[in-house]
Amino acid sequence: MARVLIFSLLVVGNISGVCQQTITDLSVKDLAAKMDRDENIFILDVRTTEEINEGVIGKPIHIDYFSPDFEKQIARLDKNQSYVVYCASGYRSREAQKVMKQLGFKTVYNLPSGFVGWQRARMPVSKAL
Repeated sequence: MARVLIFSLLVVGNISGVCQQTITDLSVKDLAAKMDRDENIFILDVRTTEEINEGVIGKPIHIDYFSPDFEKQIARLDKNQSYVVYCASGYRSREAQKVMKQLGFKTVYNLPSGFVGWQRARMPVSKAL
């Protein structure tokens, strides 16, 4: 009986821990401010190579979300650094952010409006890497 109780507490504890994990979004304005202040934040672009040819935000790390070894490539990054993840419109970056949280990354932000939102706000775009 004690084993069942301990197991139940562990399961509930793990479930509540997952529920407490928050997904943090950054607006275009907030990301631009972080970049202007030269905060120690890495930008992760999870778009395809074709999409990257349209331009990039800052000097990003590029890992294609559709790459067969996407999770393996993400796992190689320093989990103690802060990252802002973006894609074209926010869906892939949200999913990438979830993967990063599951892998134990400490600070991961999502740009929910993506590259499209960045362009709409008339923010500067860099040439592809």
